[in-house]
Amino acid sequence: MQPMPGEDLALIDAAVRQTPANFPFLEADQVKLRNRDLVLGISQDGEHWAIPIRFLGLYEVLNLRLGKDPVAATW
Repeated sequence: MQPMPGEDLALIDAAVRQTPANFPFLEADQVKLRNRDLVLGISQDGEHWAIPIRFLGLYEVLNLRLGKDPVAATW
């Protein structure tokens, strides 16, 4: 997992994981984020998505479909 700024680097999990085929998107009120969590924000055609950086720390690249458009999110 990607450590937050100032956290111990030993918390990084270096295992290689296969990127999920259908990354689940949740409504904002269903997501459990901490106040310090960083997100990658994407806005397109009046729709908005936030991808927690900790997921990008696990998978490095997420192949997503936002609306009808393919997107590769990376950190």
